[in-house]
Amino acid sequence: MMRYLLIFFFLLLTLPLLSQEKTGTFQFEKTNLKEVLKEIESQFEVRFSYRDDIVSRYKISFKASDASLDAIIAQLQGSTQLIFEKISSRYIIVKENESSVTVRGRLVDKLTQTPLSGGTIINRTQKRGCTSDKEGYFELKNNASSDTIFIQYVGFTALRFAANIIYNNLPIKAELVESLEQLNEVLIDQISDGTGNKYDGSIILSADDLKSFTASPDSDIFESLQLLPGLVSPTESTADLHIRGGTPDQNLILWNGITIYQNSHFFGMVSALNSQQISNVKLFRSGASARYGNRISGVIDMCSDRRLHENIGGSLGANFNFVDGTLKLPIVKDKVSVSLSLRRSYNDLIKTPTFNNYSDRVFQNTIISENKDFNPEFSKTNTDFYFEDLSLNTSINFSDDNKLFVNYLYSLNDLDYTFSLDEDYNSIDQLKIKNQGLSLISECRWSRNVRHSIKGEYSYYDLDYRYKGENTSGQFDNNRKDNTIQELGLDADVQIRLSPWSKVRTGLQLSSQIVDYRFEQKTESPDDNYIDENDGDENSYAFFSEFQFNKKTDLFINLGLRFNYLTSAKNFFFEPRLYAKVKLAQPLYLKFAASIKNQNLSQILEFETSDFGLENQVWGLANNLNIPVLKSKQISSGIDWEKKGVNMGLETYFKQDEGLTSVSKAFVNRDVFYAEGQSQTWGLDAVFRKRGQNFNYLLSYSLIKTDYKFSDLNQGKTFRGNFDIRHALAVAFTYHWQAFEFSLNWRWRTGKPYTPAQGIDAENGQINYAEINSGSLPNYHRLDFSSAYTFKLSKSKKEAIKLGFTLLNLYNKKNVLDKSYQAYFYEQAYLQELITYSLKITPNIFFRLEF
Repeated sequence: MMRYLLIFFFLLLTLPLLSQEKTGTFQFEKTNLKEVLKEIESQFEVRFSYRDDIVSRYKISFKASDASLDAIIAQLQGSTQLIFEKISSRYIIVKENESSVTVRGRLVDKLTQTPLSGGTIINRTQKRGCTSDKEGYFELKNNASSDTIFIQYVGFTALRFAANIIYNNLPIKAELVESLEQLNEVLIDQISDGTGNKYDGSIILSADDLKSFTASPDSDIFESLQLLPGLVSPTESTADLHIRGGTPDQNLILWNGITIYQNSHFFGMVSALNSQQISNVKLFRSGASARYGNRISGVIDMCSDRRLHENIGGSLGANFNFVDGTLKLPIVKDKVSVSLSLRRSYNDLIKTPTFNNYSDRVFQNTIISENKDFNPEFSKTNTDFYFEDLSLNTSINFSDDNKLFVNYLYSLNDLDYTFSLDEDYNSIDQLKIKNQGLSLISECRWSRNVRHSIKGEYSYYDLDYRYKGENTSGQFDNNRKDNTIQELGLDADVQIRLSPWSKVRTGLQLSSQIVDYRFEQKTESPDDNYIDENDGDENSYAFFSEFQFNKKTDLFINLGLRFNYLTSAKNFFFEPRLYAKVKLAQPLYLKFAASIKNQNLSQILEFETSDFGLENQVWGLANNLNIPVLKSKQISSGIDWEKKGVNMGLETYFKQDEGLTSVSKAFVNRDVFYAEGQSQTWGLDAVFRKRGQNFNYLLSYSLIKTDYKFSDLNQGKTFRGNFDIRHALAVAFTYHWQAFEFSLNWRWRTGKPYTPAQGIDAENGQINYAEINSGSLPNYHRLDFSSAYTFKLSKSKKEAIKLGFTLLNLYNKKNVLDKSYQAYFYEQAYLQELITYSLKITPNIFFRLEF
């Protein structure tokens, strides 16, 4: 009995020892979490299951003395925002905490500690964001721990981080460093306030903005710009942008410092610039910075992503128009990276429904559509068309203060059209339009307050049209049209910061242009042969200086002067520029802009190849004869209202242009071949934008009244401008739901003017017209729809597939875009009405793989 009692007593003494919990002692200082977990596994004889990419982002610093496993796990979970889930006594799963994270804090200038108002905090994963208030404070709720957060502000280098670095939702201090890059001012949020930002009167769109109003990843740059007030396209072309009464040839279009002369593919249906290679777009509608010259209307300045790429990335895409690919390569770590894009249409191999509808729209009232009327039993036609483009960007960082950017762009449109009639007549029309350019941009920061940039640029444009027609009797007719531009430019400027609120920028710009056009006809009859050519060259020397004053968010002034000397005109041109913005009361701002501009290069109409019906304009230099220097005076004022995701703006403007000619404007008047005149434009732009967590909404309205006055036309009386579209309305809506995206874009505008025909002389075929532009086309309206679904191939990486479709002109509205007349003869002259209709309902399917 005593023996059993002793055994029982011994078990009672040892029971606490058997049940005592194991403890451990640790001390870590900025140690990789993976190593910490291995040490814990060793001491506690447990096993952790995790993904390397999750735990490798954490470095741990903590001490633990005689701590239990549960206590250590609790400490790790609090430090990392990871979840440690025990599935047994020995196995523990480590995973991300997908609970909501709030990103809040204050945005300041790291150098001066000045609060930055109006900065943008964007959740790139969920495509939503917020802005900092007048004291720099911000708050962005409901972020997943794996979401990527961007913090951006004009003129400063952006911050990027994962939301899971926020500990216990504590506020952060986001300190931004002023950026060195020349185009740093475009690094901001979404469409700003839609009528001008706080700094220089421009509208700024980031890469996300270009896609924010359509679900398609192949969103067209110029199509997106048409949603803004003051911009219309009377011809439904994506690139035919008329900005506040100006014409497309009066717009300055730049891509990484390269001047673009051909900004569209497929005769205006597709932008010639691949949106995959554009990071920022800066738009001026009125008074532009003194750095921009030689155009009297708008400025569209596009820039690619100039950051160094840390990893290989890119995308592959296809739709019913083209295939494209982009590739981003790090060449030397933290020193050199390259970005390349290629795009080509494939409709010369396969005809898609989208291509067929585009062709019907483009080739209306041309020789291509007219020849379709012949009996196919006795005629044959063949149309081969394709376009392609290539862009290359190289970023070289010699140091943080010394950088070099090399950019190259190439685009081509190629059309071959053949026609034969019963083997008795054969013709060939060939049209090639090429645009290419190269720019080298060197930027250097000498100190915190002094920096300079030097840019060299070469641009080349070539339009080559050839026609060959012959019949079996030996008669032939050969026509040729050539138009070339070669431009070489050198820019140098220096920026000096005078104080935390002011800086000055001064520069010199040298430019040399050679512009030629040539028309040639050869027939079997020497008397009908002719050559009409014009060779022009221009050297221009420009000096500009700007002073900027920015007192926090209360007052901004940009005062600039530009002096330009043109060798062809042998004259100096003085161009003052002013933009000012002042806060009246939070969140209301008043703004004002004024400028004088000049332009020595413009497009003129030619009728030598008008039978073909495509591209009947050529570029020509001012020559003090029939192409004068264009001069423009502009003034505008307005108000902006900005508050927490809602932006509203109202702006009025007036501009007067001189130097217009009848060879640059298509007037129906046989009595006067050449006349000079001027135009006046009055306008009002209004915009409302609302940004929500899952949606974007934009409403814009434009009132534009343009009048022409030519002393030798219309008895010297004022008449409506050729593109006097009095009212224009645009509505855009985008909705995101889980992995789906939906968008609707609706445009409405009044019809443009035209000159009605009153009759025709049956004997000689002369058409009798009413007063110039006294008629109006019917109102135009169109609804576009797009939808997409995104497949995430990896939770932690950006690999994804995007599939979707678009429907252009959803309700198939048959809009009239143009109306003209011609005489045709059958025993006598008859009047024929030529009507150009809009694009009919057009489907498109797209696919994109991002990696």
